[in-house]
Amino acid sequence: MFGKILFGRTERQSKAPDLTPSLSNDVTMPIHSGFNIWKDVGSEAMTMNVKVQITEYLDIDLQNERWCCNRCAHDLGDARESYKKGCLIRERNPQEVHFPIGPSKEFNFSFDPNWMRIIEFYCPECAVMVEVEYLPPGHPLTWDIQLDIDQLKKKHGVKAKPKAAAKTKPRPAAKTQKRAPKKKAEK
Repeated sequence: MFGKILFGRTERQSKAPDLTPSLSNDVTMPIHSGFNIWKDVGSEAMTMNVKVQITEYLDIDLQNERWCCNRCAHDLGDARESYKKGCLIRERNPQEVHFPIGPSKEFNFSFDPNWMRIIEFYCPECAVMVEVEYLPPGHPLTWDIQLDIDQLKKKHGVKAKPKAAAKTKPRPAAKTQKRAPKKKAEK
């Protein structure tokens, strides 16, 4: 189904006769437009919580600007940072994954553990594997997904959160002190 959401139904559904059972107060409807988008519609004040599927196992909650697991909706951290900070990380020996083939130890179609490591990222809640990286030892983890969140919000009609006004304390008036006149150096 394509279209924007109207009280739990898309525009296309609203033109068709209602053949679906009545919707409960909290409804989750998929809306597809390139990405998988999930809008949680609550009955009170029609608050919209928009989640856009970025990868197979990774969503972004645009309203709260948070990464979440696509399978269990577990929060993985701030969307303006790498989602990998919120994942469980496991380093694997490449020879556990790619078994050596052939009689030669040097040429066996497997990665040398001194030259390559496999890093796996898991959701801490449901343990689904979110990402895998092949990196040389000592290389920092990559920041592979960096989105323009403000543009995504504009595209999907999510209003930016109002920024909290910084609480500033009034500064006390500067105290002026009379300085004692400098004494001339005696000769």
